[in-house]
Amino acid sequence: MVPSIKKVIRASAGTGKTYRLSLEYIGLLLQFHRHGLHFSEILVITLTKKATAEIRERIFSHLHDVIEQNESGRELRQNLEEFFNLRISENDLDILRDIYADMLTNKHQVQISTIDSFTNTVFKTIIAPYLGITDFEIKAQIDDHIMDELYRSILEDEEKLAAFRSFFERSELKKINDYEAFIASVIRNRWAFHLIRSTSGRRPLETMYQDIEPLRKNMRHKFAAFSREFQNYLNSDHPSKSAREALKKEYFDLFNNVQPNLALQDIHAAFAQLIDDEPLLAKHSRLLLDESINIWNGGKLLRKKTDAAQKERLNELLAEARLATADYLFAAQLLPEETELFTIIEFVINRYDELKFRDKIFTHDDVSYYTFQYLYDPELSLIDRDYVANSFYEHLSALTRFVLIDEFQDTSIIQYKILLPIIREVISGAGIKEYGGAIVVGDEKQSIYGWRGGERDLLLNMPTTLHQGEEITLDTSYRSDENIVAFINTLFSHPSLHGQLGEHNIDWPYSDIRASKQNGAGYVELVLRNYSRGKDGGNKIASEEEAIREFLHHTLAPLLHRQHISVSNTAILARRNKELDAIAAALDELGIRYMQESSNSILDHRAVKPILILLRFLVYGDFYDLLCFLRSDAVLLGADELKELLLAHRDAEKRWDADAIVAACRHIPAVHKLSLLLQSIQGVRDPFIIVQRIIEAYNITGLFDLESDIKNIDRFLMLIAAF
Repeated sequence: MVPSIKKVIRASAGTGKTYRLSLEYIGLLLQFHRHGLHFSEILVITLTKKATAEIRERIFSHLHDVIEQNESGRELRQNLEEFFNLRISENDLDILRDIYADMLTNKHQVQISTIDSFTNTVFKTIIAPYLGITDFEIKAQIDDHIMDELYRSILEDEEKLAAFRSFFERSELKKINDYEAFIASVIRNRWAFHLIRSTSGRRPLETMYQDIEPLRKNMRHKFAAFSREFQNYLNSDHPSKSAREALKKEYFDLFNNVQPNLALQDIHAAFAQLIDDEPLLAKHSRLLLDESINIWNGGKLLRKKTDAAQKERLNELLAEARLATADYLFAAQLLPEETELFTIIEFVINRYDELKFRDKIFTHDDVSYYTFQYLYDPELSLIDRDYVANSFYEHLSALTRFVLIDEFQDTSIIQYKILLPIIREVISGAGIKEYGGAIVVGDEKQSIYGWRGGERDLLLNMPTTLHQGEEITLDTSYRSDENIVAFINTLFSHPSLHGQLGEHNIDWPYSDIRASKQNGAGYVELVLRNYSRGKDGGNKIASEEEAIREFLHHTLAPLLHRQHISVSNTAILARRNKELDAIAAALDELGIRYMQESSNSILDHRAVKPILILLRFLVYGDFYDLLCFLRSDAVLLGADELKELLLAHRDAEKRWDADAIVAACRHIPAVHKLSLLLQSIQGVRDPFIIVQRIIEAYNITGLFDLESDIKNIDRFLMLIAAF
């Protein structure tokens, strides 16, 4: 039996991750071609379209170099033999040459896609037909009118509105923006609610605490035992101290509010009064349950060695009292709150789904959620105990035997749940072909998509998931100068960092990397700035925007003006669009030219997409991209003409020669127009000029003439100009 391939490759920034991933792909072709592996059975999953294009280009170029046996190819061949313990023969090269020709002819069968594209394929092929959806649209963001209808549904239902009002009045959400953010988070995280709701064997919490009266009595009993012991200790050992001296400041303020002019001998009574006062107990429950804050003043009490037994006794009683209080508050307040919250969440999700399936306009998050939800639906029988059922493969166009996943540290839990059954299937080595495997590549230090559910612990736990998968670390940085690499090593191996992680039971192994450039170069400056809205005379910065402005004026601008760094080679990264706007405003003040790119990508805009498809065809010469462009809104090639073009491709002597096929079909008006464009840009190297000619040839600004269209076309031209 052929062994399964199970690898976890950890690759710090600049250590040749894409290079290694492309060699893993070629290595699979070399190792398994004799077992009947076809390149279409290798699925490569990436996070972004840019990464997809990069790994695709690298695989093709590396195959070409290995086959041609040029200088780069000889180095690649040596690495392939070393990494995979191979001896590449001339026969192997002949086989690679045939595979390469087949891949050029059938580029559409090369399975390299983003996780969103892969999920979209599963949704379109399997889930949508099951749900009776024959046509749908995918947009980057939720349409405003969907949210407007959702809000209106809440406002028009008096019962639901009352529930929302009651919940929000008790919460810390006070502004309209807070309400909108809450509802958006419910939609974004509805997969978690689905998991909670569908987990088998989950006993409803409310049945565990049907009668809260025993819990209330136990809480009173435990706190009475603690406060009585504490009061007796105070009376016998410190009768001359005041209540202020005996208690921690937070507790003195609390009890003095319960019993004004609190005396030492009143502390036990103040405790009893607090515990009996439900609203007061709820208001101060966070303080009462905070184990990091002692009730007594440790600077005045229980300091002597002779106090050790008494201190241990009080700590034990206090811990029991806090546990009893937590049980009671959970049953009396949190469970009703949970029930109410789940009711609200369920209404929001159900109404949102109704609107989505009515309009059939989905975001990528929607598609991921519905794919996850219905893949695990027993009625479809697609997933059986986290393994892929045969019916799943019957719906997909290719039988995947190897899965290569890039940037795994940014895989979300819902994406992981979609991929996991396929991973388990391929590493099991069972099926029509008894070989398969999974290779995941990532770096937990580069986990940047937490905001969209990225979960780096999935990478840390992947060796276990793969059942003792091989762990490989790429330990040489080819990108950064020596001082940059030294800073990274110092930061991520520092005892303080691992001490902090240890406090949260996080084990984060780190191995130093070395710099390929042993040049003593590189510069790192860490600038920290606090800001305060208080009346601190020593700190004039009162907002994040002011802190950003100060940094750009005092730190970045001088470096630019002294030409220590280049404007065109400098990128400023921020987490939120709000921060980007503040940065842009400061750069305007400084007269520094920039191009701002927000999270709302222009690359998905309807006016830009056809241009991008044609650019992709110009770069890769993939016939499939040519068809996508000719069928796009910019051209709208007819069905009969499309059929004629497909027949020409089928009958072509060299199917990968898209230029020859275009030349053979110039009698088709749309193809003739494209042929003229290709002639006009032949030899042009400036991408800005190429995009301008595409826009002119296809009247893009005339077809897409809304203000938002024109704005995004301009932004795209600025993006191209920057390159």
